[in-house]
Amino acid sequence: MNRALVPLGMEAAFEGYIARAVREEIGRLGEYYAGSRRSFWVTEDAAGALVGTFGLTGQETAVDGRLGEVL
Repeated sequence: MNRALVPLGMEAAFEGYIARAVREEIGRLGEYYAGSRRSFWVTEDAAGALVGTFGLTGQETAVDGRLGEVL
């Protein structure tokens, strides 16, 4: 989350979004992605440094073959 990209006047809304994201998802990754049709991957380079992450949540039932959410 890059605060430098927040439009002027939207700072408070963005901070609220960050707090909610940490509370509801980022702060509890193991629990959030433990359910069925959910996955979370972490990519590291050869030295073990973080390269990136990818989270995926799907619908409980397939809907026209669409993914639920890609983070």
